[in-house]
Amino acid sequence: YDRSKAYVDRETEIEAYQITVQEARRIGLNDHDISNYLLVAWITPDEHKRLARRLEVTGGIGDGD
Repeated sequence: YDRSKAYVDRETEIEAYQITVQEARRIGLNDHDISNYLLVAWITPDEHKRLARRLEVTGGIGDGD
């Protein structure tokens, strides 16, 4: 994988998370729950927000809900 990019900016991670978000929505999870799922220990709060935005997940932690 590309170490020159942050974890949340790596295309391989974005592609994998896009599939995960699609499946989560298919089974009925709301964006708040998906956002919580995306919050992992190895990314910062700012990276979490960036990842959620890139995946079009709204209602996440730290953005006003």
